[in-house]
Amino acid sequence: MIPECLQIRSVIKSLVSYNESKKLTNYRQAAHACVWASHNESTVFGDLRALVMMHLRFDGSFGFPGGIIEDGEDVVEGLNREMTEEIGWDTSLHSIKWSDYFLTQVFGTIRVPLYTMFNQYSGLPAFLNNKFIGSAKQQLLLALYHRKIMTEVEIGDAIYKSQNMKLAPNRF
Repeated sequence: MIPECLQIRSVIKSLVSYNESKKLTNYRQAAHACVWASHNESTVFGDLRALVMMHLRFDGSFGFPGGIIEDGEDVVEGLNREMTEEIGWDTSLHSIKWSDYFLTQVFGTIRVPLYTMFNQYSGLPAFLNNKFIGSAKQQLLLALYHRKIMTEVEIGDAIYKSQNMKLAPNRF
């Protein structure tokens, strides 16, 4: 289910099920994971409900850890390998499984700001104006919605502020 605030052509067009993706030819498979943890804390920036990790890639885009699946590799095996390579994922403690499935070179790991500051732009709205790889921005917002980290109204508000508040005179 895609919340109404994300029902735009770029999201709907780019989301396909895993079974549908297997029918595509002349493409290499890639797998990425949205890594997050519950985290209830009030800060000077706002109330936090979760910590979400993304990467700043070599091309200046934000994306999720993961990468290209090698020939002969199962998608889940490949994702665990990529997670080990990119973030030091210890598969003896954690591993991605098929039940976790839901709809590169890295320069740094960042924590997504899941708050909006007093000027109504800094925080998540400003973050959404960064460059994202592929549909990583839409995937981030869908994950926040489906994991109930943010409501559809909160996501819609952040999207609105990201598009309309960046040039507001009260931004500073």
